[in-house]
Amino acid sequence: DAFNALLKTLEEPPAHVKFIFATTQAHKVPPTILSRCQRFDFRRISIKDIVDSLKAIARKENLKVDDDVLILMAKHSDGSMRDAQVVLDQISSFSDGKISLEGASKILGAVSDDILFNLADSIKSKDAPRALKIIDDLANEGKDIAQIVLYLIEHFRDLSVAKIKKDPFALIDASPEKIKKYQEQAGTFTVEEMLYIVYTLSNTIDFVRKSNMARVPF
Repeated sequence: DAFNALLKTLEEPPAHVKFIFATTQAHKVPPTILSRCQRFDFRRISIKDIVDSLKAIARKENLKVDDDVLILMAKHSDGSMRDAQVVLDQISSFSDGKISLEGASKILGAVSDDILFNLADSIKSKDAPRALKIIDDLANEGKDIAQIVLYLIEHFRDLSVAKIKKDPFALIDASPEKIKKYQEQAGTFTVEEMLYIVYTLSNTIDFVRKSNMARVPF
């Protein structure tokens, strides 16, 4: 009924009015409405472009920020330049002019690279006690278990790319030093092992989200 009422206004708009509609679910808008509009699709901004913008801001604000920190912020913003700038502003307010990866990870609730590499090593060596200790430490720090699993899935995705592609820089958003670490760790896994791990972790997400004790299925 609301769309039908809107349709009448769109068919005979006042001369002094311009309508701008925004939605993340364009497929739910009736064709009768869409046919009377000019449509513009806005896509997520690339990690590289967000990092370049944050670098320029940091330079003007005399902030010392490593590329890995900026990449973490850009990933956290999920393609939104505004969100990335807000994150940079929030984190810089807690720093004394230098933003560390560890500090940014804590504020964003992210899992550090070292922990992900250690967890992946534990999986490869089938060292269950070590893996359980890492998971327990993360849970005690207040990390969201579902988010940890997603970070680990992304980690193995990047390992897979580093394993398969000779030049993975275009497909992995990370510094050259970190990509080298991916390549080294990827050498200890087969592609089949990594795909199986990603498949298993993806199924685990459903169990984690349905459980009141998320660390148990993990």
